Amino acid sequence: MLLKGIGATTELDRHNCRFTREALENAANDVNDSGYVPSVGINHDSTIMPFGKVIRAEVLPMDNGEYKMEITQEIFEEEYFLELEGGTRYILNKSSCDERPFVEDDYDSNDTTVSIDLINFENQEDISEIQELVEEYSALNGIIARKALIPDPEIIFQVANGIVGVLLSKKVIDSVGDRVLNNLLDEVDKFYALIRELIVKYSKLAIPKNRPQMYVFKMWDECNIELVVVTTYPEEVMESIKKEKLNNINNELIDLKQHFMLRRIQFIYENGNWIFNYLCTDKGEVIGTEKSYNKRVKAFELFKAESDKIDAFADE
Repeated sequence: MLLKGIGATTELDRHNCRFTREALENAANDVNDSGYVPSVGINHDSTIMPFGKVIRAEVLPMDNGEYKMEITQEIFEEEYFLELEGGTRYILNKSSCDERPFVEDDYDSNDTTVSIDLINFENQEDISEIQELVEEYSALNGIIARKALIPDPEIIFQVANGIVGVLLSKKVIDSVGDRVLNNLLDEVDKFYALIRELIVKYSKLAIPKNRPQMYVFKMWDECNIELVVVTTYPEEVMESIKKEKLNNINNELIDLKQHFMLRRIQFIYENGNWIFNYLCTDKGEVIGTEKSYNKRVKAFELFKAESDKIDAFADE
């Protein structure tokens, strides 16, 4: 199903920001010509499987003299059931007319970066407190930009490749000399110390206070890997990244790489274990478990019901 909508305009938004016409045209050119396309999601929630993709964009004038970027979205309508050896079942969604992969951030990095959304803090002093702690551990500071009034707190850790190698697999340890290995292990110890201090401080400072907080670990191992913990208990985050917990991820990664050409794969921490949620392929396909698919269906129904309420109120 194809839907047309407005992706952005040059008008001032509620965050007191605006796009230039040139920025809209560059974004439209990326959609049309770059070979990669944005996914369609719900409320900035990355744990929900994408339910479509943007396949075309065009910048057009508006009646008030401003400009809009009109986008054409394809909403996935067909479900394809896959069953692998051992009886594991997945659901695949794909475009009927477009095999371009989704736009993805590059998680391949030799540095650890910690990104926060500035809107999740009450003042600049709280932001500086987080950023200064990051710098103490020789990590980099980054920014999350989400177009929402006050979204649920989220903090993203992009993990340096060397640390990923130690956390996810033994092959790195076997392939380096003693000096390099000692340096890597020191970096891993610093990484754990940073996370330990940071999650305690973040849980106290981030707003809104009455919402669960999302902790995302982004890694690279021949594809983008996302590990997501949504919790109100900081100690659960430290428990999730113990090496014995991460071993299961590496085993599942090896298996899924044998069946699919992965660009990004996501795991969610639930009931003390990392659970595969969904993946995106190099052809723009989305593959998830039946549980993750049903979660998306419910989220979309709630989103549509809320949108219908807003539309009905606006018509009164």
